[in-house]
Amino acid sequence: MRLEIDKNALRTALEEAIRAEIIKNFEVGGRMADEDFHLARKMTKYGFGGGTKKWKPSRRAIKQKGRTLVDKGTMMNRVYVKAEPVGDYEFRIIMGSNVVYAPVHQFGKKEKGIPPRPFLTVPDKDIEEILSIVSEYVSVVGGEEIEIKIK
Repeated sequence: MRLEIDKNALRTALEEAIRAEIIKNFEVGGRMADEDFHLARKMTKYGFGGGTKKWKPSRRAIKQKGRTLVDKGTMMNRVYVKAEPVGDYEFRIIMGSNVVYAPVHQFGKKEKGIPPRPFLTVPDKDIEEILSIVSEYVSVVGGEEIEIKIK
């Protein structure tokens, strides 16, 4: 059996699909796990820590009748996702935001009264959809089935 993979197209598709899922977090007001974020990353099947719980509304969003973590959209628009090849058929996913206050929102800051609002999350059900996208970039020469998974 021989696999043929268009790695550049696959990398781009992975980056775009995961970034779209992160942007969805801003659009719906969060998709956190019901558990503590760090615990959830270990407990979720794929380790991206997503769920259905909404973020606690920010004071600014309440006062302005706006959306939490979306004022001018700076942080949302500066989310990045990189899929780095680490082997023949493996990628390491790196995601973040280069906005200086992003870590405060991702992890919270107790002494400032800012709760964690993890935006760099992807629920397991959405990872399943991303896996189906990945399969479109893999063709098997020789007829055997392969399993595509995220560790």
